[in-house]
Amino acid sequence: MNTERYWCQLCIAKRFKENIKNWTSRNKDIDELIQHSQLNALHHTKCLEWIPFEKFQNITNIKFHLQIYVWDIVFCYRVTQDPNTKDYMMVLN
Repeated sequence: MNTERYWCQLCIAKRFKENIKNWTSRNKDIDELIQHSQLNALHHTKCLEWIPFEKFQNITNIKFHLQIYVWDIVFCYRVTQDPNTKDYMMVLN
């Protein structure tokens, strides 16, 4: 077992666990998905995080299914919600 990776994973999970009470998407299923991603992450850049919509600038809608088809893999880094339409959005590379 790689101890360095093991301890790193514990530290990352602890940081996310302590921060869970500081955010919510106001959707139980979305919150649970993000929390599961965070608590099981092997690296702090390999999980989902919630970002309030008002923090974004220059938002562009893309044909999400086309992107999956063309590259096979889409990396989703964060999740947010448009306060007007209530649509959830994924932050992609």
